[in-house]
Amino acid sequence: MRSAVRAAIATGMAALLAFSGAMTAHASTVAEPGPAPTLAGTETLQEGDVIAWSPVLGADDWVELGQAETPAAGSTAETEAQPLATMTRAAVSCGSSTSVLEKYSSKYDGTIKLECGSAGGFGLKHILSSHPEQQWRNQMGGPGNVQDFIKYLIRGGLSAPSKKGNVSASNKRCYSTPTMIYEMVNGKPKYKKTINASIFVSVNNKRVVTAIPSTTSRC
Repeated sequence: MRSAVRAAIATGMAALLAFSGAMTAHASTVAEPGPAPTLAGTETLQEGDVIAWSPVLGADDWVELGQAETPAAGSTAETEAQPLATMTRAAVSCGSSTSVLEKYSSKYDGTIKLECGSAGGFGLKHILSSHPEQQWRNQMGGPGNVQDFIKYLIRGGLSAPSKKGNVSASNKRCYSTPTMIYEMVNGKPKYKKTINASIFVSVNNKRVVTAIPSTTSRC
């Protein structure tokens, strides 16, 4: 009887260890959403360089984000450990409020402009006032140009959204499409994560109101 009990315990422990090992391996693996892409021009990048790529924009349209960085202690994809109200907001110098920085062709609302804007109203200043640089950098994973990153996400989201919201009572619509972050490892892009920036536009004024560095679409 004792031998049977010892054998049962040993069998149970072996099964538990096997299960634990499988779960550990699963937790350490970042699932890639499909085959690794072949992106034109990445052969010029260095080991550790980070890029953002939105599949809807094509294999030759990606943005470089610099060398991979370790996230700040306590940070998450969308927030910092410190309160949002205390986060540093970099001064944005881009001209008058109506200075047009970029124009985008949107799928549902024609040509949409990104303007310099104002901190409390619309445009780039409003984006960086509501969602400071560090929130965008937490998504980037590299020290690249935050404004270039934002403009790239807006372009992908507006041109071919995977999600869109209905026009709200305030004449705003939300656009969003997945953008993948890759790090160059052994000369090839290695998948890190997917983000779904949420872009809100004014349908009647044809302008970008704001953008959110969201992991999950808010649309």
